[in-house]
Amino acid sequence: MKGFCRRINLKKDKGYAWLVLAFAIITYGLHMGFGLAVVGNMTIAHQKLFDIGVEQAGLISTAHLASIFLFGPIASLFTKRFGCRAVSIFGGCCVIVGVGVSSFSTQPWHAFVLFGIVAGAGIGCLLISSTEALAKYFDKYRYLAFSLVTLGQNVGITAWASLSQLLLDNFGYATAMRILASFHIVHVIFGIALVEPTSEVSEGRKRESFSDHPDATNIKNEVACEKIGEDEEQGESTQRETKLEGSIEMTKPTFRQIFTSTLKSFEAWILILNQLLWGTNEATALAFTNDFIVYKLNLSEEEAALGITILGIATICASLLVMALSKLTFNRTIPHAVGTAVFGLSTIGIAFSVNKAMFYSMCALFGLGHGTCISNLAAFLYEYTTADRFAILFGVMMLAEGVAVISSTPLVGYIILHVGEEYGMIFSGCCGVIATLSLLPIPARRVWKSRKYAEEMEVAVTFQKTKTTET
Repeated sequence: MKGFCRRINLKKDKGYAWLVLAFAIITYGLHMGFGLAVVGNMTIAHQKLFDIGVEQAGLISTAHLASIFLFGPIASLFTKRFGCRAVSIFGGCCVIVGVGVSSFSTQPWHAFVLFGIVAGAGIGCLLISSTEALAKYFDKYRYLAFSLVTLGQNVGITAWASLSQLLLDNFGYATAMRILASFHIVHVIFGIALVEPTSEVSEGRKRESFSDHPDATNIKNEVACEKIGEDEEQGESTQRETKLEGSIEMTKPTFRQIFTSTLKSFEAWILILNQLLWGTNEATALAFTNDFIVYKLNLSEEEAALGITILGIATICASLLVMALSKLTFNRTIPHAVGTAVFGLSTIGIAFSVNKAMFYSMCALFGLGHGTCISNLAAFLYEYTTADRFAILFGVMMLAEGVAVISSTPLVGYIILHVGEEYGMIFSGCCGVIATLSLLPIPARRVWKSRKYAEEMEVAVTFQKTKTTET
């Protein structure tokens, strides 16, 4: 495995890193665009193929979406253990097998296992490994890289929805699934081309070291990391750096240590709560908006679908805006909080829509807020971690997203059936608004710690002055 996943010393933000980014944009559009866009078409296709109800067919699509996110922590473990290269190849093979072999399905459980579980888990591996690769390859242009791949994802969602339906209509289920599987060979090529750079000794290493992180005391190798940072600043010889590189590999903490220290962080639990809340808003609003608006305003399916198209265009525009702001230095929590508030309030606005114009306007606002959150998510999470811990935190967030998808959809469906259509949408929107409020403890705690530190410093200075006077 070491020979297969060997690392070579490549500079960040230059040369080969941009080729990796180009591949990542394509593969993001293929795996996440595919995973999020085709489930609606697959639900109808599985209904027709197996002659089953919408509940059973929807279970297959739900399993597919849930597997993408619930597999996050396991994919993080694989990435830390085997590297981005091996996990990308493995994930690509899972998607090819899951989608391709499902063309031979004769029973609903065949599609559930193959398309729902195997293909979904493969996309989860690709999501974690490709995002982690960008964190390793980019430092100065990291936020730009994150924005570009999510733009590729949003374009992929728009393209896959139409392309998958076109293939199903013209070639039938079996042939369409084989054609769809062939696209995912790109992931294997991406994995083969993904030769990871040496991340221990690189530009900006001091900022990314364990010792510079607020929770570094939870990791036992703090002293070794500080030694690396000091040696780099002093411009040690290449031979010395090689020796220290070997030293840091020997003292590098295990996955369990990093995972435990991540979950001990106060910020991590706030982020998990935030992900659960806005994930609930995202999943339920996208699932029930069309059905609700057709019922409320008596629109045709084509008129309701136009709202989703407007939402998609607004999402792409938001991605472009985030990309344009990627070079600016500011707290990435701000656009995330604003984005969650906007698409939460716009979901509530959809519940109170009285005509098509208002509905389309709310869809545009929802797309802007949703696109801001999705495009800014990786950069937002990176504000609270370091490169070597990023995959773990990202995997935990994906797990929270999966839990939100599984738990919230039946809950909102129950509210719609037993309380009222509009109340289900209002509940969904309120979750988005509460998600914004859930982030407030983070700046409040930082202000409190800053004031406490200032008070301690003032006491120390006063004590020193008193001691000097007495002397």
